Amino acid sequence: MRKRGYIRVDDEGHINVPKEVLRCLKSNRPVVPEPTTGLTTSKILSRVKKILAIRHDDQMTTREVFRELNALMEGNPDTSIVRSARKYAGDLCFDEDALDELLCEFRAGILELQVNGVIEYAGMDGMLTKDFFKIKDAIKEEIFADVGGVRKAEAKVSASRKLVAADIGRKELFYNPQEGRQVAQLKELMSEGRFGDIRAKMKEKGHRTGFTCLFYGNPGTGKTETVYQIARESGRDLYIVDVSQIKSCWVGESEKNIKDVFDKYRTAVKADDNIPILLFNEADAIFGIRQQGAERAVDKMENSIQNIILQEMAAFPVQDPL
Repeated sequence: MRKRGYIRVDDEGHINVPKEVLRCLKSNRPVVPEPTTGLTTSKILSRVKKILAIRHDDQMTTREVFRELNALMEGNPDTSIVRSARKYAGDLCFDEDALDELLCEFRAGILELQVNGVIEYAGMDGMLTKDFFKIKDAIKEEIFADVGGVRKAEAKVSASRKLVAADIGRKELFYNPQEGRQVAQLKELMSEGRFGDIRAKMKEKGHRTGFTCLFYGNPGTGKTETVYQIARESGRDLYIVDVSQIKSCWVGESEKNIKDVFDKYRTAVKADDNIPILLFNEADAIFGIRQQGAERAVDKMENSIQNIILQEMAAFPVQDPL
């Protein structure tokens, strides 16, 4: 009865009758065991989710979970999820007794799945931790190939775009006296004649040789256009960060997007004699107050993004500005 799924036994030996079996008995219908063969990747995923939910409710043992998962793997060899599992996980043999040994190997970084580049440590609040892991994106694409992959729509999206200085049109802007003096000073510092001298003096003092500027004010007051005009007048290309494209619904994808922004900018700095400007437009969407003891996934993601930005800025080469 247990093998057919008519009853389930938890770790303490208590017997539970599954809800679907009770419904069949109540309506006087025969109990038909769920098939383990002829399933698609989508159906396998649904079954796995169901099995894990039952285990979470303590209605079956860990050993039974492994037994049912193995049956699904063995009965559907032509699905992308099983092909990938056999390719990267060998004989697909799950063994409850080996869990502690596998955990030790994982924390030591010598687990076969780590050595073969299948899994990696996962990040929490912008920091890697050995308590969690994730499957690498390229492997996930293979696993979920039958259902269209996991990042098909987002793979073509870039979180930053380049605006060539020569393509920026001239606009006359008007400022209050104090703001006007500040903008004029910044334009002078960014000019071709002064910028090299300023950088040399900052480097001589052991300081970072770039400028990090924060523009603030109400919407429509000319913050973004001011940056455009500074770029135009100094002949510097703009790399504009699209904050809406940084944030992703996929776990860990937002952090990868922000790292990609800095990687691309770092490459541009090395390739261009007239160092470009990196602009975070509408930056208040990501530069907020960091949440202490964040519990929600969204809060953790935003904390992680801010942590990565601060780390990237601190680690940026001293001769290259932001």
